[in-house]
Amino acid sequence: MKIRQALAEEAEECWNIRNLAIREGCKAVYRATVIHAWTPDVMPENYREEITQNPFFVAEDPRDGLVATRYLDLAAGSVEAIFTLPDYFGKERLCQ
Repeated sequence: MKIRQALAEEAEECWNIRNLAIREGCKAVYRATVIHAWTPDVMPENYREEITQNPFFVAEDPRDGLVATRYLDLAAGSVEAIFTLPDYFGKERLCQ
């Protein structure tokens, strides 16, 4: 597993990881209508800018490609989110 900064051209893939993580990880807590509203299939235009203007990292598995994302919101001074593909939820290898 390799951790590195995301590339602008990976924005759509990062958006997909985000959506899959929310749809799977939040389904026991939030109603489907709420999750649907949070996870539109079409990536917002400003998402690519978030990747290029903030420290935005990805975890890359040699076999599966990108499997997780994380970014820091510099303007807000916070960790904005960490999203992991559902197949990697709770996997130790993500941390190795």
